[in-house]
Amino acid sequence: MFSCGGISIGFGGSHALFDGIGAFNFLASWAHISSGKDDSDLTLPNHSRDALLHAIYSPNSSRSSTTSSIYEQEHITAIQDLYGIPMQAVASDDRCWETALSRFGQIDPQGGLVLVTLSMKKEAIETWKRVEIKKGKLSKCSTFDVLCAHVWKARVMALKLHPNTNICLQFPVDSRSRLRPPLGENFSGNAFVLASVSCLVKDLLEEPLHCTIQRIQSAKNVITNEYIKLYAKALESLDKFFPSMRELTIITDWLRFPFHALDFGWAKVSSAALLATPVPETAFLMLNLEESGGFLVRIGIEKQHADDLINNFNNLNYISIGSSSSSD
Repeated sequence: MFSCGGISIGFGGSHALFDGIGAFNFLASWAHISSGKDDSDLTLPNHSRDALLHAIYSPNSSRSSTTSSIYEQEHITAIQDLYGIPMQAVASDDRCWETALSRFGQIDPQGGLVLVTLSMKKEAIETWKRVEIKKGKLSKCSTFDVLCAHVWKARVMALKLHPNTNICLQFPVDSRSRLRPPLGENFSGNAFVLASVSCLVKDLLEEPLHCTIQRIQSAKNVITNEYIKLYAKALESLDKFFPSMRELTIITDWLRFPFHALDFGWAKVSSAALLATPVPETAFLMLNLEESGGFLVRIGIEKQHADDLINNFNNLNYISIGSSSSSD
């Protein structure tokens, strides 16, 4: 409780219990009840995992995996891209997945990790979207597509990786409506799967923004009912190992969560911030509650790369280049 009468609420959760959508729905219900509103207006959460398990393991579901190793799931793009990063750099064919992962690309814990908050105005995002669509490069483009592409480029450029280094972008995709039968928006469990994009550093940094956006959009289209079921089964492997690698960027979309609409009984929320990221490579995209229509990016990065990341993110050359090109 602050002297002005305001109050700060902290919340922590585990992905083993629920994902971002489940977490926000919990916060929304908590605020609804705390503010004294009628309980009949609440959307009741579905805590049952029966529908999910039935969809994955029904007789008509996707083929079962024939291997017990997660490193050999060739039909799952997200897993192959992730574990393909170190394996590409391993010269010897007799070295196993686990050995390669334990020795490659690890973030130096002594370097120090800092959490950086970056801001972007709505006008900049809308200009990017308008320019790329007007040039005929894209038929559609979301705010997430633009921010995701820009953050990935800015982070990779800041890390100064070798141009021929294989890099990977991964981002969670909600499977509630993509799974058959659908889980429903009130499903409270963990229902995301990772979409994945992989390329060389030089390809990412040399290509125009719309090409990177097209990669992201194509990765979303891979997340089908069959893919989701195969992904879920693969995660049951006993040898799972999630490495921390500079070559990997994870971007999570929290733009859809209206934190500004939450009211716990002391008026609506005026500010919301992420205190920590689950792994260093993760960036969270959020609405800026202090600037109407603006966006925030909360991202962890090694301290020595923080200034370069900020400068790269604030470099809006895409807009000037795109605008001049479209007027020629």
